Amino acid sequence: DSDICVRLQAAEGKLACLESARAFHWIALNPYHSDKPRYLAKCKRYFSLKNFADRLSWARMFWFEAHTVCRNLSRVVQGCVGWKRFIGAREMLSSLQGALQGYHDGFRLLEAQGKRLRLL
Repeated sequence: DSDICVRLQAAEGKLACLESARAFHWIALNPYHSDKPRYLAKCKRYFSLKNFADRLSWARMFWFEAHTVCRNLSRVVQGCVGWKRFIGAREMLSSLQGALQGYHDGFRLLEAQGKRLRLL
């Protein structure tokens, strides 16, 4: 779990990789988590703000979102021509809703901690 690894490193703990290890990450079964695009988009933004606010800036977040939009548009085109699985409007909207929720929750957390993002 990446959240635990970040916290362990922050506490100056040691991380080790055991290639033969098998890990299973179970997601709670509820209606929100069953919407995978929304869940993943939310977690990506929230996790970044929660654990890397000191390294993030508005400019980096803008670049990340611009790259994400281009990648998603590319996936839509690839889906239309049959190169990859088609991504429909419902999945795109779901991902957008998740991203907005992740930013909302992440910025509320930063506000509660008295932190702000720098411009550049």
